[in-house]
Amino acid sequence: MVKRSSTPEPEEPEQGAPRGPNERPRGRPKGSVSLTAKRRELILACLRAGALLSEAADVAGISPRTLREWIARGEGRSGRPQTPKLKAFAVEARQAMAEARVAAAARAHEERPTWWLTHAARSSPDREGWTEPATGGSADQVAEMSEAEIADELSHLLELRLRSEPGAVVPRCSRPRCGCGWHRRRHG
Repeated sequence: MVKRSSTPEPEEPEQGAPRGPNERPRGRPKGSVSLTAKRRELILACLRAGALLSEAADVAGISPRTLREWIARGEGRSGRPQTPKLKAFAVEARQAMAEARVAAAARAHEERPTWWLTHAARSSPDREGWTEPATGGSADQVAEMSEAEIADELSHLLELRLRSEPGAVVPRCSRPRCGCGWHRRRHG
C-alpha cells in the first residue's frame, strides 16, 4: 500500500506566473508572438519577392514594429537581448532584401538599359559610371537663361528622350505653334 502524505504537494506555477515574491514571470508574455519557422519562411519569401518590411509583416500576421524589432535585436541594435535565432534571422532578412534589389536592378538592366545606365550606374566623385558627375550650379545656370534658351534646352532634352526610348509618349503641349517636339512631330 502506498503511503500518502497529509500535506498536499505544491502546484507548479502557471507559465508566465511569478515563482516567488521578488521574481519576474518566466517565459513569453501572454499575447506576444514568436518567430516560428512558418512565419520566418513567409517573411523571407516576401522580402525576396521585393515586399517592404511592413508588407511582409502583414502577410506573416505580425505588426511591422515587431518585425523591425526582431531584426534590430538580431543585429544587436536593440535594448533587448540578441538571441542566436534572431541573429540568424536578421542575416537572412538582410540577404533576402539584397537579393530583391539585385533582381530589380537586373530587370531594369534587361528591360530598360538606357534608364539603368543613367540612374543605377550613375557616376559619382569616387566611382566611374555612365553619366557625367554632377558639378553643381545648374540652378544658377537655368536662372541666367532666357525663356527661349530654356525652351530650346527642354526641346533638346525631349528629342534625346524620344531617340533613346522610341515608344515614349510625349505629352501634348498647351501652346500651339511653339515649336516644341510634340508640334514638330505633328506638323513637321
